[in-house]
Amino acid sequence: MTVTPSPALTATAPPTGAPAAKPVPTLSSTTEDATVAPSGAISLKLTEDAGPRFQPDQATSKAGNVVIFLENVLNVDAGPFDHNMAIGPKLRVPLAASQVIRSERSAVFTVEGLTPGTYTFWCQVQDHAAKGMVGTLTITP
Repeated sequence: MTVTPSPALTATAPPTGAPAAKPVPTLSSTTEDATVAPSGAISLKLTEDAGPRFQPDQATSKAGNVVIFLENVLNVDAGPFDHNMAIGPKLRVPLAASQVIRSERSAVFTVEGLTPGTYTFWCQVQDHAAKGMVGTLTITP
């Protein structure tokens, strides 16, 4: 079992004369190797069918601790690819991110303290997000 805390975010200085941006907080999260989805978890496949994709690319959960089962599925035609999952208020602004999930492996990604709203999730590996590995997570009260 591997438990990895969310990576810390670093802020950069705004251009001279520009207002300072608020830093984006990070949420506590863990990633643990697993072979089956825990009861009540959101199940997402990480695939290379028609390019890198999450299947499904939309999910809904109640606010609080959100548990996601990530299964990296090998596409025989495309070959093995590594993937991960980041969640944030918009693309490339992560609140939490899983560790990299190797081809034909799976893991449970738990994010603590998600509040109601609509979030974007994406793969941070290489240019997978630009190729369409992006989705929407709706958190309800």
